[in-house]
Amino acid sequence: MPQITKRSRPSAAGAVGALVALALALVGALLPSAATAADREVETLAPSQASFTSAHRPEVNFSSSESLVATSAAFRSFLEFDGIQVPEGQRVAELALLVDVDESRATVPALQVSKVDGSWDAGTITDENRPDAGVVLSEPTLAIAGETMSVPLDVDEVMASGGPFSIELRYLEPNPGLVMDKSSARLSVVLEQVELSDSVTVAPREATFTSAFEADRTHDRVDALVTTSAQFTSYLRFDVPEPPRGRQLRTASSSCAVRRARRPSRAWWRAPRPAPGLQRHSPTPRVRRPARR
Repeated sequence: MPQITKRSRPSAAGAVGALVALALALVGALLPSAATAADREVETLAPSQASFTSAHRPEVNFSSSESLVATSAAFRSFLEFDGIQVPEGQRVAELALLVDVDESRATVPALQVSKVDGSWDAGTITDENRPDAGVVLSEPTLAIAGETMSVPLDVDEVMASGGPFSIELRYLEPNPGLVMDKSSARLSVVLEQVELSDSVTVAPREATFTSAFEADRTHDRVDALVTTSAQFTSYLRFDVPEPPRGRQLRTASSSCAVRRARRPSRAWWRAPRPAPGLQRHSPTPRVRRPARR
């Protein structure tokens, strides 16, 4: 990574200064506040549609059923939720699928919730046209008859959808006999207050400048940046870090300070000594020709 440093210069008038200060300030990265009961609130979100499919009857639609059924392969349940609305100053801290279990012979935690790739409609979905499952959103969970099953979901994966999202339910134990109450299915959303943190400063990954006098030459190994009104242009590239989980990048700003010479061309030739391996180029002096008489 090029290091942009301030160099001492001769006292000759109007030398072009190197870049004095350059930073990318990530202003307002959000940090979670202290986790207190007053800072957290729980909301529930009902599915916009729900149904299940059966490999035993692949052409039949079961949207009129009041139940959801899930096994290791033959039966799969599908639910779709509208996008989660997050108020200003809050973030989603936890997500969980809640559903009442009517029947279950399960003996080991094996319920798996996966994100669904593709669209579907509860009124027409069958085993023949069901969408494919994608990334897994949960750890295996045990289904106990007569109890409400709570399945924690991956917050980052769910929120990455940025809108409506669908999930598929399977139980990866042979013959679990899992039947759930469709009307009880809901999403538990835990919202948490957030507060602003200090800004973060990021150094440039690359820095260079170009010269109209040497269009085919790069200056990425010179420890200065040169900027004038037309002949010299400086370029910088930044890698903005991905905010950690629980933080949000609200705004970004860049700042720099560059001194311009009164006579840019003369000042450039007094720029800092070039790095080893680079030659200093001198301008071709102009020769004043005597006027013809």
